[in-house]
Amino acid sequence: MRRKTWSIMRKLGRATATAGVRWIDERCPTMAAAVAFFAAFSLAPTLVIVIAIGGAFFGPEAVRGQLVGQLTGLIGEEGALAVQGLIQSAWLAEGSLLKTLLSVATLLIGASAVFAELSEDVNLLWKVPPRPGDGAVSAFLRVRLLSIGLVVGVGFLLVVSLVLDTVVTALQDLMWPPDDAVRLLMGVVNEASSLLLLGGTFALLMKAMPRARVQWQEVTLGASVAAVLFVVGKSLFGLYLARAGTVDAFGAAGSLAVLLMWLFYSAAVFLYGVAFARAWSEQNVPSLPETPATAAAAGPDMR
Repeated sequence: MRRKTWSIMRKLGRATATAGVRWIDERCPTMAAAVAFFAAFSLAPTLVIVIAIGGAFFGPEAVRGQLVGQLTGLIGEEGALAVQGLIQSAWLAEGSLLKTLLSVATLLIGASAVFAELSEDVNLLWKVPPRPGDGAVSAFLRVRLLSIGLVVGVGFLLVVSLVLDTVVTALQDLMWPPDDAVRLLMGVVNEASSLLLLGGTFALLMKAMPRARVQWQEVTLGASVAAVLFVVGKSLFGLYLARAGTVDAFGAAGSLAVLLMWLFYSAAVFLYGVAFARAWSEQNVPSLPETPATAAAAGPDMR
């Protein structure tokens, strides 16, 4: 048992080091900067769609309040207010059916841009070639449709998050008046559920984006690493904002600067998680993930 544990620890250490080297060699910081740029422009339409999906269950105001609260913890009050203004500007206004359909189409295209860019970066990290016989138009449409599906998926994951928050709040009410032990327990449950939901979201993205079949074990490990780095970065970023005064240093562009910094970090840790998943895969299976052509030759995928 001890030997097996030591073997797993060594493999994790090698995968961590290999992922770090690959993260640098593959120019992941540059990729993360590109994703942050697209995300800044896609943020408003993405959040509008997410609010619309979550609002169907909890009401738009409740969902918007939840998002603003989360953003306040991530990028500070001024940054969250700036994002709230973007959401308000992009929110669908009442009008004719044609105007509504055009607005929805514009929102979907805008929201899918960041996922399309991230999908290409993930495939570059996995070294997955384009599908045989794919034309430029069909490849573009496939990526956009996948990206739109991911946006909708994020909306439903927000619904799950709100349900979990409601359950935790209900448990706190049942245990009223709470003592220190109950507060600690509820805090641990809330943080653990948030980490699991975040890791699950990353795992779904890492599984859906590659044009190859990757195993759930690989993406689960990569997503777990990315989720932990995300949570650690969230805490450190909050301390940095509280002490460094970045918003004041950048003047009128302070909120945008803080938002871009956080988007860059989020993309960077996600790409590191992908690099970790590939490094772990190479330790267990010498070859790269199957392409559709090799998968067809090998038979149905049972993973």
